[in-house]
Amino acid sequence: MSEIIKLKYYIDSHRRSSKRWYERLYQHEAARFTNALSRLRSGNLTNAKCVGRGLFEYRIAFRPGNRLYFARNLNSIMVLLSGGTRAGQYHDISKAGYHRREYQ
Repeated sequence: MSEIIKLKYYIDSHRRSSKRWYERLYQHEAARFTNALSRLRSGNLTNAKCVGRGLFEYRIAFRPGNRLYFARNLNSIMVLLSGGTRAGQYHDISKAGYHRREYQ
């Protein structure tokens, strides 16, 4: 039986959470992300790939190519850094990388 992984959302110095993007989604989109988060919690990383420097992209098969960006630390805790679509992929990866560096 696999271990349940704790998920954390990144919070910046102004107390803003990376969860804000999730709260702005339409209900049907949020349902897809909730399903993806459940998979991450159970350790299912089949849709994840490393995009460099310890940063991972989890693809969600949905219309605009939604993605979650996260990092893992040694304690098996995933830090959700941001989310977005394929159209904003470069910007989202840059933002998630910045958040990861600031988190450490």
